[in-house]
Amino acid sequence: MAKTITVCSDRTLEHPKYLKPVTRTTKYLVHDEKEEARIGDKVTIIHGKPFSKRKHFRLQDILPSHSRSGLSNASAPSSSTPPSSAHQTETSAQDSLSTIVPSLGDTGKTAEVSGQI
Repeated sequence: MAKTITVCSDRTLEHPKYLKPVTRTTKYLVHDEKEEARIGDKVTIIHGKPFSKRKHFRLQDILPSHSRSGLSNASAPSSSTPPSSAHQTETSAQDSLSTIVPSLGDTGKTAEVSGQI
């Protein structure tokens, strides 16, 4: 479908009988008006009016990620940045993401864009 992305939201729960962690995935069809989201992007979606039979969410925001920085930067770390500081930057980005998600409350959900059907 045009202007549609599939967003997967993973959650981990404990199996009632075996008491092991089990991952459950929920797929959402999301309306992307400008067609700017790519596979692997972290996005924020909000519930809105129905766009079609199964599409009831709208793309609110694309969260910044390292995947859009380019192939040369993604394949090798820059020589001016030591590896330990690059790891710290990645960790701080994950910390800021976990800070953003709880603040959204019921207004939006954060998930990752999966491969399109």
